[in-house]
Amino acid sequence: MYAAARRFTSSSTLASVYKAQSAKTLFAKNAKFSQHSNANKQLMSQVGMVQKAFSHDVEISVKFVYDDQNVVLELLKEHGGKVEQTSNINVTYFDNVPQDEVLPEAAEVAKDRPQTQERYTMTAKDSWLLKESTQDSIEWKCSYPNVEEGKTHLDQPLTARVPMYQEAIGEREIRRFLNLQQDMTAEARTGTKLPSLDEDLRKRLSIVPFAKIDYTETTVSVSPSINYANINVTLRDASFGYKLGTLKCSVQNISREMADDLGVHLLRLFESTKLNKLIQPHARSIVEEYLYRTRQGTHYKTLLEAGIRDDKLMDPETARNEINAMLEKQGKSPLAEPEEN
Repeated sequence: MYAAARRFTSSSTLASVYKAQSAKTLFAKNAKFSQHSNANKQLMSQVGMVQKAFSHDVEISVKFVYDDQNVVLELLKEHGGKVEQTSNINVTYFDNVPQDEVLPEAAEVAKDRPQTQERYTMTAKDSWLLKESTQDSIEWKCSYPNVEEGKTHLDQPLTARVPMYQEAIGEREIRRFLNLQQDMTAEARTGTKLPSLDEDLRKRLSIVPFAKIDYTETTVSVSPSINYANINVTLRDASFGYKLGTLKCSVQNISREMADDLGVHLLRLFESTKLNKLIQPHARSIVEEYLYRTRQGTHYKTLLEAGIRDDKLMDPETARNEINAMLEKQGKSPLAEPEEN
């Protein structure tokens, strides 16, 4: 997946950039890379954007699935990559799930939540609420579709979609997003302890933990050729056997021209390291892969029914045919034939 992350501001210059339907808008700034339209479009099929609330930081990234971490590390080291740190991370995901899908340790307290016929309300909206724990900290995060002119990326066809998200970080931002604000003076006035976010999620929204995933994250720094960008690669090895890499490029107050430069640079870096061979169209995120493996007929099915995913597009030939059909409707030339490896 190719993505960008930004802390939300009232006016976003990125929104128009990442709405582009053609790979050329982001990547083809010079003739050399405009020739690789097929590879570019495969990257664009993974494009997304996360606007993190209340900051100007921007993160653009490309995701890839790998089998052997040592192979990826060797490719990166050949291009100046340096392992900076390795961390063990535990992530707990939350949603309104049936009682039999609640994490065992939360199953008993989950019985007192309000009864509702609604299920997977967060997932159905392509929103992901999680609590991330490391040895040193615990942090709440929630990503959800960005609204631009009354629409989100879910209103776009999957083959033309550029996923754009906002991300709330920390309990205060998440309470604001989910309308779970508290009267901070109540505790002093009444002597009654305010409920935790876990409690409010359960009692007010019927949202409970449904998955706990451990993974090891290795961060590799990469020397950038763009002086305003900080580039690194994270390799996440999940406890259930899924391995997902992310090439990240972080900047501040990005302009459209900068976004073009970064897109070209990331494609160049992907090609030079041969990481582009690992890109799979519409690859699943870690939590999506977890749901696919464990709850394919229930929770994962929601992603398909809501139009968030179409697993047929994971087949490169199918994805290519769908993209060409879209380009034909737009009166544009089809993708170039894929190059032989």
